[in-house]
Amino acid sequence: MNKKRAWKLQEFVAHGSQVNCAHLGRKSGQVLATGGDDKKVNIWRISKANAIMNLSGHTSAVECVVFDQNEETLVSGSHGGGLKIWDLETQKAVRNHTGHHAKCSSVDFHVYGICFASGSLDTNVKIWDVRRKACIQTYKGHTREVTVTRFSPDGRWVVSGGEDGVVKVWDLTAGRLMFDFHHDGPVTALDFHPEHLVLASGSADRTVKFWDLGQFRLLSSTDVDATKIRAISFLREKQHALLSATQEGIKAWSWTPSPHVNDSVDIGWRGIVDIYPSPTNPAQLIGAAFNQTFVSLWVVDLSLVQIPSQGRISMDDLAAIGSSPPLLPPTSAASASAAPAMERKMTAPPASELDVPAVAAPRQRVQPPVRTNSAGRDRRTFTPPDAMQRPVDVMQRPTDIFQRPLDPMTRPAVEVSQRQPSSILSQAGYQISGGDPKPMAPLSYERTPVTPPVTFPVADVAMDAEKERMKILAAEFGPLGGKAEVNESEILSKLGDGHRMTTDILMQRLQHTRMIRSLWGQSKVLECLETLKRIGDRALLVDFLRMVGSRTDLFSLDACVLLLPQVNNLLAASFEEYRSLGIETVQRLLKGFSTLIIDTRKYASTGAGIDLSREERLSKCNKCHDAFQIIYSTLQSLPVGNDIVGRATADLKANLDAFFSKS
Repeated sequence: MNKKRAWKLQEFVAHGSQVNCAHLGRKSGQVLATGGDDKKVNIWRISKANAIMNLSGHTSAVECVVFDQNEETLVSGSHGGGLKIWDLETQKAVRNHTGHHAKCSSVDFHVYGICFASGSLDTNVKIWDVRRKACIQTYKGHTREVTVTRFSPDGRWVVSGGEDGVVKVWDLTAGRLMFDFHHDGPVTALDFHPEHLVLASGSADRTVKFWDLGQFRLLSSTDVDATKIRAISFLREKQHALLSATQEGIKAWSWTPSPHVNDSVDIGWRGIVDIYPSPTNPAQLIGAAFNQTFVSLWVVDLSLVQIPSQGRISMDDLAAIGSSPPLLPPTSAASASAAPAMERKMTAPPASELDVPAVAAPRQRVQPPVRTNSAGRDRRTFTPPDAMQRPVDVMQRPTDIFQRPLDPMTRPAVEVSQRQPSSILSQAGYQISGGDPKPMAPLSYERTPVTPPVTFPVADVAMDAEKERMKILAAEFGPLGGKAEVNESEILSKLGDGHRMTTDILMQRLQHTRMIRSLWGQSKVLECLETLKRIGDRALLVDFLRMVGSRTDLFSLDACVLLLPQVNNLLAASFEEYRSLGIETVQRLLKGFSTLIIDTRKYASTGAGIDLSREERLSKCNKCHDAFQIIYSTLQSLPVGNDIVGRATADLKANLDAFFSKS
């Protein structure tokens, strides 16, 4: 007897009029939110016949809904463009947002829950700060309705897809467009790979395309399906697999090294809009569909579907995918017209008001930016050259909501609220299997541990390996003249034996150097420093400081905050050259920012009222002051003598003493 691979779990009348949207909760997989023309948002427990919440307050039809990461808050958008934030514990609207001039068609929560994105028929994408109760960024660039928005797993980017067939990648920190990709039809679905910088986009052109966000290239594209793609989902447990849903059913794709269908399941889920693997049972996929006033929930038994399971995806796997070269950035002419269209409701004050030294952009180069390695895990994306023509002050001083340090290689942990879960949402759950609901344990509100970040071997390892190699070579051959029978080929053969690790480290060092060079060539100073901090390679930092030379005027106060702790690590190095360069860099930063730090700290409490820009500047100055104190402590362990480094150490101590006496 053949087992059923998919079945309808339940079907019910969700609203008194047309249903417009449905969204499954990602944490438990046991709750569903729906919105309709009756201007209501209803919350359902899967396998329950009646709604557990009815949220009223919109003045027009509800067009989109989304839960936050903890399923404690919900955002809904309406046909009139208004948005509401609902507290599911109190079942009340706690925020009302207006700003869109037409139907709000898509919403998505940031992974931290501190903000959310909305897309609209007015072609705009807006970022809303939950804490400030305001729109903090507006992105303009689409020419038709924005149909889907999605935050990246690391929280740094937001991606939007529209009826114009364009997928746009926006940098939240810089507040600008990074790149765009194109379909031949409206974009209907987006999903990020859980571990690699790969984005999948589904479209009404009936294809799913896979984009490499490290080199901005098309990795691959699926064959044309029978009908448009309505929903897609990567599988965390099986990294080579992607599921796509159409009106006719679901397909399991193996997207590496070239997309092909492993299996398909015919399902009559008319109006499918959302699919997600059950968190309580990864072998089951839940699907939500609606048609007129009805909503239906479906279950697919993934254990009976042939899904590719080649194991984890390596860097080499990603490098081998696709043959298309990195896409060139938009032309400066096109970008120049698009740049003014991007608005920011809350922009940082100009440098003249902050008393921060201006950050001069390096000379723009005509040739395309240097391409990074094709590995998929440790690459960051690059801003088109036209971004260098925008005011550097805006790029260097983003809205503080995005200032928290994020590791781009790992999915950040969600800040779980300390309050108790809603009594309604914490009712006994149900296991979905075989079409019959079975009681299961209450839902857990603990987050799955985050995969630890990737660590990179530093260049010192390669140097140690080189010393070891020389010892082995000396023991094997003795002095070069000691063995007349040893020829050149034998020496070269011996040199190459057992040193693959050294070669790999050096290749990785080359890749990192190219990455920093490319970022610097695009005047992305802060991104350079953040990447250097993440990699943690002293030798790479030394190369960067040599490249900068005496041009510390290129650094802003934000850059000083990032650079000082890294330079302190150079002072503790065993190499005299590293210490000398570190002392020289600290002297230049102290000369450039000491006056600003002293004045800001001295007159911090003299102003009346609340000045956010002043408070932000004071916070940064305090961080720099603390960093200088740590550097001063490090200098106490360094010898002071008549040599060049000793005299430089003594001079820096004296300058820091004078600085601390004034601040």
